Amino acid sequence: PIIRLQLDIPAKTALDTPLDEAFKFFSQAENLGLITPAAMRFEIQGGVPAITEGATIDYQLRVGPMPIRWRTRIAKWEPPHRFIDLQESGPYRCWCHEHTFSAKGSRTVMEDHVYYAAPLGALGHHLPHRAVDDHPQLHRARRLEALPDLPRD
Repeated sequence: PIIRLQLDIPAKTALDTPLDEAFKFFSQAENLGLITPAAMRFEIQGGVPAITEGATIDYQLRVGPMPIRWRTRIAKWEPPHRFIDLQESGPYRCWCHEHTFSAKGSRTVMEDHVYYAAPLGALGHHLPHRAVDDHPQLHRARRLEALPDLPRD
């Protein structure tokens, strides 16, 4: 079957921190809970893996009262410039999240691109499941709140 992907509007953030430090923060699994909306109650299941290409992270989060299990695999690992995570199991039909980092003088420009397909096939695109559609935007808003030590624009 053909999966209709949606491209989330790219997010771009400038951080007043060197490239290596910014990449390190965003690529450590233990920081995922800091950059996920608090209401989603993100929790890594099992051990915290070292992030490398092929690593998987199992976690649970909540959408409203409903717990959701999610498994992510790191599909590309190119420190300190890029990594891509793919949903192996979880709430979306498909989820691909590309994180890119580039130096701009002593600052770092961080960009995110999220490609995803809503659950329930074509029907899912017509249902008002706000928690699913808003997740990428909530994720970005929370990540900016979580950066007290990484100054940004």
